[in-house]
Amino acid sequence: MSGESAPVSRPDVTIVVVTAGRGQRATLEEDVLRTVDSARMQTLYNLEILLVMGREADPDSASASGSQGLVGRRLAALDDQRLRLVQHETTDLGALLSRGLAEAAGTWIMFCQSGDRLRRHAAKSLLLAVEHSGADIGCALTEVLDADGIRRHWRAQGHHRGDLDSVAERPELLADVQVAGKLFRRDWVAEHGPGFAEGLPFPEEDFVLGAYLSARGISVIPQRACVREEMPPSGPGDWDWVRLSRDRVQALVRTDVQLDRGGTSSLVSERIRSVLADELPVYLGAMLEVDDASAQAIAQAWQAYALTCDLAQAACLAPALRIALYHLLIGDLEGIRSAMRCDRWSAVIEAPIRNQDGRQVWACEHLRTGPSVQGLEAAWWLDVTAMAIIGAPVDESRPCHLLLDARTVGRTFIATGTTEDTFSLLARASHASLAIVCEEGRTLCSIPLQVVLGEPVAWKADAPWIWESDAVVDPGASGTLQLVLRVDGRLNRMPVRTPASRAPRMPVRLGRGVVVSLGPGRDGSAAWTVVRSGWGWRTWRLSSGVMAGLASLLHRQALMLASRLATALPARSVIAFEAFEGRAFTGHPRALSEVLSQERPDIRQVWSYVDRAEHIPAWARAVRQGTLRHRLALSSARWWVSDGTPPQVIRKHARNRWLQTWRGQPIACLGSAELDAPMTRRVERRPPAWQVRRWDLLLSPSQYFSDDVVPALGFTGDLVGQASPFGAAVLAAADDPRLRERLGLPPDRRIVLLATSGEPPGDIPGLVATIGSRAFLLVARDSGISRAPDPSCGFAVRDVTASDDWLGYLACADAMVTDGSVWTLDYARLCRPIMLWEPGYQSLRRVHGTFLSLPDLVPGPTVRTPAELIVALERWLEGEPNWPSDLPQRAASLARIAGPAEPSSARRCAQVLITGRVDGRGSS
Repeated sequence: MSGESAPVSRPDVTIVVVTAGRGQRATLEEDVLRTVDSARMQTLYNLEILLVMGREADPDSASASGSQGLVGRRLAALDDQRLRLVQHETTDLGALLSRGLAEAAGTWIMFCQSGDRLRRHAAKSLLLAVEHSGADIGCALTEVLDADGIRRHWRAQGHHRGDLDSVAERPELLADVQVAGKLFRRDWVAEHGPGFAEGLPFPEEDFVLGAYLSARGISVIPQRACVREEMPPSGPGDWDWVRLSRDRVQALVRTDVQLDRGGTSSLVSERIRSVLADELPVYLGAMLEVDDASAQAIAQAWQAYALTCDLAQAACLAPALRIALYHLLIGDLEGIRSAMRCDRWSAVIEAPIRNQDGRQVWACEHLRTGPSVQGLEAAWWLDVTAMAIIGAPVDESRPCHLLLDARTVGRTFIATGTTEDTFSLLARASHASLAIVCEEGRTLCSIPLQVVLGEPVAWKADAPWIWESDAVVDPGASGTLQLVLRVDGRLNRMPVRTPASRAPRMPVRLGRGVVVSLGPGRDGSAAWTVVRSGWGWRTWRLSSGVMAGLASLLHRQALMLASRLATALPARSVIAFEAFEGRAFTGHPRALSEVLSQERPDIRQVWSYVDRAEHIPAWARAVRQGTLRHRLALSSARWWVSDGTPPQVIRKHARNRWLQTWRGQPIACLGSAELDAPMTRRVERRPPAWQVRRWDLLLSPSQYFSDDVVPALGFTGDLVGQASPFGAAVLAAADDPRLRERLGLPPDRRIVLLATSGEPPGDIPGLVATIGSRAFLLVARDSGISRAPDPSCGFAVRDVTASDDWLGYLACADAMVTDGSVWTLDYARLCRPIMLWEPGYQSLRRVHGTFLSLPDLVPGPTVRTPAELIVALERWLEGEPNWPSDLPQRAASLARIAGPAEPSSARRCAQVLITGRVDGRGSS
C-alpha cells in the first residue's frame, strides 16, 4: 500500500511493543525505536503500532518517566499516524501485555518486546496464512541472536508449514510458548482466549499455552517473523541463577496444571520432553559457572520439579544430559558438573567408560550402587552406547583437558592441568605438547608437556614458546589453547577447557614480538586473541588505521605486478588445481591430480589452499590463496582445474585455459533456468555470467547435465562429455572392504549420510537418541562450510562437508537423506536407498526451481517431519522399510540420469589437459 494514505478505521494488525521483561537497559530508548522502526517498515501498511511503556518508581532507572518523554518526542517527530504511545503505571510484563491487549484496535494482534526486530514481511506472511486457513493463531519462527553474533532458530521443532485443527496434531509446538513471532485473532482472544498472568514470572507462557489449547485452528509457516537479541550473562554474577531457577519452576508448575486440565496425554508427554531437553540443560549448565552454594540451590529447585515428571521421557535425551539428570535426581553436584561438561563442551569425556552387557556405560561411582529412580536403574541412566566412545579413532577421541592454573614468568609460560585418560591417549602418547592454534587449524607455537600418569593424569608446561618454522601471525588472529598428542602416528588435538568464571585472563608473550590475550572462549575453551603482532606498540596502534590501509594497498599493487610479470615470462607446463574453494583435496580435481601424478609426473601441479596445506599430497606444490605465489602460479599455469570459482581479481590471460569441473551434479536450477523468485536476487544467481565466459572447457558427467544444465548456464564451449572421475572413484571405493576401518567408521553400525543444500534435515540430537546405537550419521552441506557437531551428539555424528575423504564417506553410506543436494546423483549410481527430506526440497524448489522431480525418482520414501524421518530410518534399520515396490526401477532411473562412471573417465580428462585437444562438443 502507499505510504501516504492513512489507515482505515480498523487496522488489519496491531503490533504491541512492550518495554518490560528484558531487564534494565542503558539503551532503552534506542531499543524501543529500533523495534518501532521494524514495525513501521512492514510491507503490510494497514496496521497499528501500539507502544506500551511501564513507569518505574525509581527516577534514576532506565525506564523512568524521563525516558518515556524522550521516546514520546522522538516518536512524534516521525509523524506516523499509525503510532500510539500508552503509558502504564507498572513495569510488570504481564500487566503491560494485558494493557496492550485491551488497547489494541486491530483485527489481529502481534506482541514483541523492546529490542526485538520484526522481519519485513512478518505481519503480511502471518496474515495471509491465517486468512487462508481460517485459524485463530498464526505461528512463525523466532530467530535468536546470541552474544557471539550467531543466529539460531528458537525451538524450531514443529515449525514446518501446516494448517492444524488443534495443537494435538503437532505437539512439538509446545516447545515454543513465547508470544513473539505469533499472530492472534483479536476478537477470539477477547471472548474465549486466555489472559496474561500479572505479577508472576513468565506470564506470556500462560497466554500462549492457553491459546494453543483453545484455538479453533493454528496456521504454521516456516518463515522467520522476529529476531530477538539474547541477553546471556557476560559474567557469573550477571544473572541470579538461583532466583531464575525458582521463578522458572514456578512458571512450569503453573502451566503444567493448565495442560493437565485441557491437554491430552501426548501433549503432556511432549511438554515433559521439551522441558527436559530444552530448558533443564540451561540451568544445569549454569552450575559450571556458579559457586557450590548457588549450584546446590539450583539443583534443589529443579530436583523437586523433575521428580514430579514422568522420567521415562528421559529416554529421548542425549546421553550426557540423561546422566546429568540422574545425578540431579540423586543429589550429586559434581556428577552433574562432570556430565554437563560433556554436554556443553563439545562432548568431552572425563569419566571412565566401560563395557557392560554389550553396552557402553559412564562408569561413575553410582554405576553399581546408585539407586533406581521411578523404576529406572542406574545402568539405564548411565548408558552412553549411542556416543560410541570405546573404539573411537585417535583423532576423534575427545578427552577433557582441564586447565587448573596458568601464569607467565618473563618469557616462560607455566600451565598445569589434569585429564581423565579415558582413551589411554596420554599413557600411549609418543609426544605431548601445549599449543597455540589458530581458528583455521594452523599451529603457531608450542611447549613440550611433562606428564605424570595417575587418576586423573596430571600435566604441566614450563618453558618458553617454540615457534613453528613457517608460522605467520595475522593482525586480529584468534584461536584456542590446545593439547596436542601423537599416538600411534596420528594426532589428537583438543582445546584446553576451563569454566569461564575461572578462566585465566592475562597477556601471554609468544616471542617474535607477538603478544596474545588469553581468556575464556566458546564451549569452555581457553581462547586467545592477538594483541600485538611483531611490531612495536606505537606502530601497532597506527596499523589499525593508516598502516593497515597502506599495507593493503601495497599488497594489491604487488599482486597486480606479479600477474603482469608472470604473463611476460615463458609459459610453463603447470596445472593449477582447486577444490572446495581451497578448503579440501577432493572431488574431480583430486581424481585428475592423482592420475596425472602417475602418468605424467613431469607436469608440475599446484594446489591452492585457504588455511591448511597438510592435506595436499607431496607430488603437488601448495600455495596459499591471496599470496604472491598464488597469483604467480595461476597467471603462469597452462590449465586451471576447479570445481568452484577462482577470484575475479585474478586475470585470465589468453594462454590460461580453464577446465570447470563440478562439485556433484546440480539439481537446483542454475543460470537462465532459475526461477525469478522474489527471494533470489539476480546478483546471487549461480554461477554469474562473467564466470561462465571464462570457462574454456566444461566437464559433463551425464547426458542430463549436457541437455539441461549446460544450456541453462549459457556455456557454448567444448564439453568433456560422459566423464565423471569422481563418480568412478566412488564406485571403486565402494568395493574396498577396509574402507570403513581407514575412515574410522564403526563397523557394527549402518552409515546414514545427511546430504543437504542447507541445514541438515530433522532433529539431529533426536535422531542420535533414537538410532544412535544402530546408525552413524555423516553430515554434508552443499555450502562447503563445515561445522562442529552438536555437543550432545558426540561420536554418533561426523561433519564431512569439507573432508578430503568425501568420496570414501559417500561410498560407505548405506543410505542417504537429502533435500536435493548436489551429491544426490553421484550417490544414486550406488543404487542404495535415498530418502527425500520434503521441507528442504520444497524450499529449494520454491526459491530456485529444480531440473528434476525428486519425489518421483528417489529410491525411498518422502519424509515431511522429524518424526517421520525417525520412523523411516527405524523401519529401514529393522529390515522392514515398507517402501514403494518400484524402488529398484527408481534407483535404476536415477542412476541413468546420473550417467555412467567409467573407470577411464579420469584418464580421458587427463589426456585433454596434456594435449589440449577435445574431439567435438560432448566427447573427448
